Amino acid sequence: MMKDPKKDVKVTDKQPKQKENVGSLLKLFQSELFTLDMCLQYLNKKNEPGIHDYLVNKLYHYPDRQISFYIPELCYLLIKRESSSLERYLLDKCTKTLELFLKVSFYFLSSIISNPNSDFLVPEGLWRVCKEK
Repeated sequence: MMKDPKKDVKVTDKQPKQKENVGSLLKLFQSELFTLDMCLQYLNKKNEPGIHDYLVNKLYHYPDRQISFYIPELCYLLIKRESSSLERYLLDKCTKTLELFLKVSFYFLSSIISNPNSDFLVPEGLWRVCKEK
């Protein structure tokens, strides 16, 4: 009778547990139960660039009508984080949908008007799209 070598192995290093947590986070993101609300919560919480980019790419899987409802939150995240991936996402959506473009431009213009002394600048790509339309 042979012994199973897996039963005798003890893990003392903390690194595998950390990888396990990242794997479970990825499983959550890929789950069908992962909603747009959850995606925005994790976009706000997670500062790691890889996780942030993955979540921004995940936004493409949601319909425009759902995204339209969360335009203020997405614009706020862009102001707060200055994320190039989120800026590209909003640019892409603005060039394809007039309704989203109007909401995004309205949100940025109202934030500039309500905070004239802030250091915030409308992202250059979005400003260029505003001028073209």
